[in-house]
Amino acid sequence: DLRAAGRERLERARLAPGDGPLVGLFPGAEWGPSKRWPMASFAALAVELRRRVPGVRELVVAGPKEVWLAIRVHEESGKIHPVVGPDLDLAALAGVLAHLDLLVTNDSGPMHLAAALGVPTVALFGPTDPRRTAPAGDGHAVLTRDLWCSPCFRRRCPLLHHGCLAGLTVAAVADVAEGILGARALLRPI
Repeated sequence: DLRAAGRERLERARLAPGDGPLVGLFPGAEWGPSKRWPMASFAALAVELRRRVPGVRELVVAGPKEVWLAIRVHEESGKIHPVVGPDLDLAALAGVLAHLDLLVTNDSGPMHLAAALGVPTVALFGPTDPRRTAPAGDGHAVLTRDLWCSPCFRRRCPLLHHGCLAGLTVAAVADVAEGILGARALLRPI
């Protein structure tokens, strides 16, 4: 029932599953700003994936406290993909996430939910330790920078540069996302 409701929600957003790879972008992280890849990077990633991956469709996923982030990503990446999630409870969000071919996300609750549903994730880690909280299962990629100051487990960067996440380039994230989507395309029946 939840998958059907998720499919219906995607269809209302003109994102019927099966029309091409469906990528979710989750720019939020409840824990604090140091856990968030820059919003402008998510917007640039949306543009880059549209350039690189033929037929890709994207949506911005947001919780109730991340609506402003999602709307900024939506606006700065061309206003061509919907924002989904702020009005959904956890079960309804799972119904939507279950239809994704990939979720690009910060270390977050939706990252773990997508992984539990078997949705491949590109997980972006900064001040937290992926050895402790990486997405469980196969098919996921974790991107992190090995800086002397990380993982610091701080809600705000004490050095004020947020280098652990800000230093992850859009090109590097797009390369990994494109690779996962390409591998999934090879697994689809013809």
